[in-house]
Amino acid sequence: MRIKVVLLIISMVFSGYLFGQQPDTLNKTDEQGRKQGYWQKKEEGVLQYEGRFEDGKPVGIFRYYYPSGKIKAKTHFIDNSRVAYTTTFYPDGKVMARGKYIDKQKDSLWMFYNRRGDPASAEYYDKGIKDSISYTFYPDSTVAVETHYQNGQQHGSKKAFFTNGNLKSHIQYRNDKKDGKARFYYMDGTLKIKGHYNNGLKTGQWTYYTETGEKARQEVYKNGYKLSDSTFIEPEKWPDSVDVKKKKKSLDLD
Repeated sequence: MRIKVVLLIISMVFSGYLFGQQPDTLNKTDEQGRKQGYWQKKEEGVLQYEGRFEDGKPVGIFRYYYPSGKIKAKTHFIDNSRVAYTTTFYPDGKVMARGKYIDKQKDSLWMFYNRRGDPASAEYYDKGIKDSISYTFYPDSTVAVETHYQNGQQHGSKKAFFTNGNLKSHIQYRNDKKDGKARFYYMDGTLKIKGHYNNGLKTGQWTYYTETGEKARQEVYKNGYKLSDSTFIEPEKWPDSVDVKKKKKSLDLD
C-alpha cells in the first residue's frame, strides 16, 4: 500500500513537472473585457490557435493550426506585442516562411521556402512594403533574379541569371516600369540584345546579335512604336549553331 502511495506521489510530481507550463485559466477576460492568461480559439471544435494574453495583448509564443491539427504557424511576441517573429509551415511540417512583424507589418528580411525546404526567395520590407533588394532562387539555392525595390515598386537594377551563374538580362526600372538601359545575354555571356526603355516603352535603337557576336538585326523605336527595321544577317545564313526558330522567337520580347 505504501509503495502505491509513493508511486502516486511521484506520478503527481512528475506530471506537475511536465505540465507546469499548462494554463491555470482558460479564455478569461478581466473587468475591462481584456483577454488575460491562456487562450484557445476553436471553430466547430477545431483548434485555431493557442497562447497567452496580458491585458489583451499576445505575449510569448502563439501556435496556429491547420484544420488537420498540424502546426500552421508559430509566432513569438515581444516588446509589448509590437514585434512578432513568425515561422509558417506547410501542412507536411516543412518551413514555408520566416520573418518579423513590427506593429503587424512585415519588416526586415523575410525568407520563403519551397516544399522541398530549399530557399525560394528573400525579400526585405520596411513597414509592410517591399524595399531594398529581393532575390528569387533556383532549386540549388543560386540566385535566379535580383530585383531592387523602393516604396514597394521595382526601382533601379533588375538582373536575371542563368543556372550557370552568368548574367541573363539586366534592365533598369523606375517606379515599377522599365526605364533605361536593357541588356540580354546568351548563356555563355555573349551579348544578345541591347536597347533602351522609356517609361515602360521601347525607345531609340535596339540591336540584336548572333551567338558569335555578329550584328544580325537593328530596330528603331519611338514611344513603343517601331520606326525602322534593318536586317544584316538573314536567319538562314546564321551560324549552324544557331537555332533559327528559337532565334526568331527570342527577338519578340513583348
